[in-house]
Order: sequence, then C-alpha cells, then structure tokens
Amino acid sequence: RVLAKVLRAIEQVAAPTAAQLLREAQTLRAQRQWQAVVDTYRRLLDAFPVAAHAAAVEVSLGDVLLRELREPEAALTSFRAYLMQAETPADEEAHLGVALALRALGRSDEERAAIESLLARHPLTVRAEELRARVRTLTRPSQGDTGRE
Repeated sequence: RVLAKVLRAIEQVAAPTAAQLLREAQTLRAQRQWQAVVDTYRRLLDAFPVAAHAAAVEVSLGDVLLRELREPEAALTSFRAYLMQAETPADEEAHLGVALALRALGRSDEERAAIESLLARHPLTVRAEELRARVRTLTRPSQGDTGRE
C-alpha cells in the first residue's frame, strides 16, 4: 500500500505536464520529425484528454497526419474528434481538414458534403472561392455520363 503511493508519487513527478509535451511537439515540428510529433501529440492526448489545449491538439495532429505523413484516414479521425468537442475555436480548420482527408481518400460525395458544411458555417472563409469551385467540379457529371440510364 505504501509502495503503491510512493510509485504514484514518482510517476507524478516524472510525468511531463501537458505544457511540456506541447512544447516538445512544437520543437519536434520545427525539426520536421513528423512521426515523433505524432507520437508526442498522442502521448499528450492520452495523458491529458481534457486539458485546455487537448482539443486543439487534435487539429494539429490531423494536420501532420494528413500533410506530412500522408495518413488521411488517421487524420480524418483526429479532425472529427476535434469537431465532437463542445467548444471548437478551430472549427473552420478542422472542417477543412475533414474535406481534404476525404479528398485524399477518394470519397468525393463525402468531400462535397464536408465542403458544403464548411461553407455554410464559414461563408467568408479565405478559401471560399476555391472550395466553391471544388464543389462545382465534384457536382459535374463525369465525361461520358449523359445522365441517362
């Protein structure tokens, strides 16, 4: 019993804080050590799932997974986890991440729906014209498709 208390106390002293893990991830990101960044973000989320910046870490994690490690399925999971949070200040970025991940996965119908959702929530986004053009491209019938069955 005493040993268990001592072990818990040692773990608490030895365990990094959320802020320390976030700083570590930022340093690794600057060094472009992408897998280490992902591992650190995941350690942070596992150790501090309700920390103040835990939700925002999901967006950063998704971004690295999508853009740097080319893992759109894992990125999609992170972006969607962020969007499930009650307060989502990076909502626009997360919705864009969902759309980009779906595009990378070749899931065009879902991508179009994600873009439309993003534009409904953020009609003045700086990428609005680009996103509207993408929706038009996704909505066009493919060449050779006359629309008749």
